[in-house]
Amino acid sequence: MALIGILISLFLDRYLESYKHLRALKNYRKLLEKLFEKMQLNGEIAVLVAVAIPLLLIGFLQVLIGHSLFGLGFLLLSIATLFFCLGPKDLEKEVERYLQALESGDEHDIEESTKKILGEVPLPESAQGSTAVVEAILVNANIHIAAVIFWFVWLGPFGAVLYRASLFLVETPPEGLLKHSKTQKAAENLLGILVWIPARLMGFAYALTGCFKESIEILFQKRDQQNIYAENNALLAEVGLAALCQDPGFTESSQEEGTENNHATQVRSAKALAFRGLILWLGMIALMTLAGWFT
Repeated sequence: MALIGILISLFLDRYLESYKHLRALKNYRKLLEKLFEKMQLNGEIAVLVAVAIPLLLIGFLQVLIGHSLFGLGFLLLSIATLFFCLGPKDLEKEVERYLQALESGDEHDIEESTKKILGEVPLPESAQGSTAVVEAILVNANIHIAAVIFWFVWLGPFGAVLYRASLFLVETPPEGLLKHSKTQKAAENLLGILVWIPARLMGFAYALTGCFKESIEILFQKRDQQNIYAENNALLAEVGLAALCQDPGFTESSQEEGTENNHATQVRSAKALAFRGLILWLGMIALMTLAGWFT
């Protein structure tokens, strides 16, 4: 059931462009802003309340229609939930726009495309310029796709909503949350916990579909960072670069001939690695589903 829901949701994600604007969750943002203002919430309590609202809603819907039509109601709810929880960043299209901007040489388009790819993802301090774009692609594939699927597989629609609400509070937080550093930290800690396992599974997928020896060593290195969310992203970025058979701290001189062409090649390679990792994920889910059917 989970595999069917994932495949249909990914299909809809590719072709239902006109509905993707709903993923911005504008009404949810307005509700939280009013709630934070009236109740003066901050810290862990604010994050708990913000996440509890959509969880209560999806829980109510599961009870209401989850067992209707011999399970078809739950499947439809799962598909709709996963579709709205994927993204909201459309990684494939944003990478294609970035490559088109590089090809045209339009500095304004390149700058705008770069901002959309980077977003609010914390990257290692060593990531500068073109390297940051490559690393952001590798990290975003996990944050906006793989991690959503992971929690959907484990907890169904409830898990997907839990993750998406946590991501929303970090990437596009309401103004009331931005006023309190304690609340921001609590939101990042929650998201970091939710991303911890998917980041390492995605890193392992990068290793299996890229340069295994170079990347697997980085994957198991011990790290000591206070921000668990940033730590996860830094780990995945470095593992991904190593899987591309590149030094995690590589840089290119802008003086070199063909630098833009080399960078475009790197971006395409990063995109290919990210999607190979996602395909490996889907393959493993398919195997587990088949194993469940035949046992």
